[in-house]
Amino acid sequence: MYSYLLNKELRNELRMYCEEKIFLLQKEVSEYFTFSFKLIGSGDNRLMTINGNNKSIDLDYNIVIQRDKKQLIGEPEQIKKIFMRAFKDVCGRDTKVSDSTQVITCKVGKIDGYDFSFDIAIFVEGNDGFIYKLINDKKTIPSRYVWNRIPSSKDFNFKFSYLKRNGHWEDIKSLYLKKKNLYLTRGSDKTSFSILIETVNEIMQKME
Repeated sequence: MYSYLLNKELRNELRMYCEEKIFLLQKEVSEYFTFSFKLIGSGDNRLMTINGNNKSIDLDYNIVIQRDKKQLIGEPEQIKKIFMRAFKDVCGRDTKVSDSTQVITCKVGKIDGYDFSFDIAIFVEGNDGFIYKLINDKKTIPSRYVWNRIPSSKDFNFKFSYLKRNGHWEDIKSLYLKKKNLYLTRGSDKTSFSILIETVNEIMQKME
């Protein structure tokens, strides 16, 4: 089952490790893109969780492409390849970098007794207010890379900030953890970001 990582020093250590790599990544891909990035929870590391079943910590970062210098937005496979090459250069041989369906996974190894890895998902924000995620659709033969619209993601950043400003942070934390454990027991591969979107929308609906 999941529980929150309460060790503040370790949270900061893990976050600094990941973001050092992502800052290097920004330089590596600067010929092609500029991007912003956020740890799931809009940068709030209090949402870091431990999987008690296997004593592992997996952080999730969202990369949001802001400037597409080579007009590659219509070529998602090329974009994924650029980021994959860059991450392998940045992380070095000691970290296994792999292309999964929804993210780039970086398996670091043991840190403070925990199996540690972090995932990078690549997004763009559409003109329609929805968030689109770059995925490797492995259900097709051959697999294909596409921009997948995230259901119910419309105006997510506004909703999340609104709830935090209006005293609903503990509601977010409680429901988010409950949902993560629910999907874990179901064997679901639902991503942390999708769970957070679902959490925020549910709390907003209750308020309305």
